[in-house]
Amino acid sequence: MQALCHPEVQFVAPYTLGSAPQVARWPQFQAEFQAYIASAPQGVHERVLHTRIDRYGTIAQAFVTFEAYVPTTGVLTGRGVDSIQFVLVGGEWKVLSFTTQYETSTLPLPPV
Repeated sequence: MQALCHPEVQFVAPYTLGSAPQVARWPQFQAEFQAYIASAPQGVHERVLHTRIDRYGTIAQAFVTFEAYVPTTGVLTGRGVDSIQFVLVGGEWKVLSFTTQYETSTLPLPPV
């Protein structure tokens, strides 16, 4: 995944439901993501529900609506929207920013 990212990529997400968003660069994101995967022995998968991509010249943004679930049981563990910003560098699209907003009881997923 690192090869898909701009060297200055930022990841922004509340790491637990209801917590304030935190900003991480690649090394911190990688370490935290690996720890998260290790803590979920049953695994976690995400299913994309809807994607919208807007492009203008050398920039693009994708809004990806998703739901996460445990693959062995199908139990839903969360839903949300990823906002991913891209920049065209040397003929390749690179992720510049990846921000996640999780669904809550007062913030339902947007209509698709």
